[in-house]
Amino acid sequence: MDGNHHLLGHEDVHRAATTTFENGFTTHSVHTSGAKVDGPNVTNIARGDISTTPIPEATGPHHVAVSVPEEVNLVAPRPQQRDDWDILKAIVYGGLVESVTSLSVVSAAASSGAKTLDIFILGMANLIGGLPLIFHNIADLRNIQDVSNEKERVGHYWLQLGRRSKARLHMVLALLSYMVFGLLPPVVYGLSFRESNNRENKMMAVAGASLMCIALLALGKAHVKTAPRTYFQTLMYYLTIAVSSSGLSYVAGVLITRLLEHFGVIEQGGSAAPAPPGLSFPHSVGAQTSAWASF
Repeated sequence: MDGNHHLLGHEDVHRAATTTFENGFTTHSVHTSGAKVDGPNVTNIARGDISTTPIPEATGPHHVAVSVPEEVNLVAPRPQQRDDWDILKAIVYGGLVESVTSLSVVSAAASSGAKTLDIFILGMANLIGGLPLIFHNIADLRNIQDVSNEKERVGHYWLQLGRRSKARLHMVLALLSYMVFGLLPPVVYGLSFRESNNRENKMMAVAGASLMCIALLALGKAHVKTAPRTYFQTLMYYLTIAVSSSGLSYVAGVLITRLLEHFGVIEQGGSAAPAPPGLSFPHSVGAQTSAWASF
């Protein structure tokens, strides 16, 4: 090496070099302590700190600059449920309560000794009378302004039916579910054991079909709930309500029938007492000979 180039040693310059990394760039800072070097190609540097501007890492075939942000969210987003179970929510909302109600109505009517046709008509009347009520409930639920319009996945409507933007679909599905599950007890009672016309066997068939539907709807209600899902608790809760309500209705029907028989309002066996002469109708005798009325 040429003698004009003087090598700096510990005795010539006392300095400390620091290297910092910021946002993927390297910054070099040199701290000198008043060094003075003689030489033709050497420039003396005054006492102080020398900070170079941030320069990127050297790029080459073996060097890659990678920028790592300070905070990285490593939690994977929760997978969204398909269509958020809007259809299942609407089916459960329309059918679950009506299944319990229709079973209780049929149980009370059968315990009183009513004819099959009367029980079927009573079940249909209960079903038709509840249509405006469930329509009003869904419309009222939609009109509750508990959240803003931009947030569909919160609020009471979201928990019961789903997104407000699909309110028409919810209305149609809930009404269909209401009619299907509400018709099941009277239809099963009328079509089962038609030859023997055994009231106990009819009620067993109605109870079995209705409790099966209630169990499926209860499991569906537990499934659409947010975690943790309590399948067993929800199932037992609604089955207990169905059994207790239908059992109390059956007992109430028996007791009311005996009470009316005791006061002579109806005759023994559940048939109505004969009407006064002024209220009798000539065609009432022919109506009793119909097929459904004979059950």
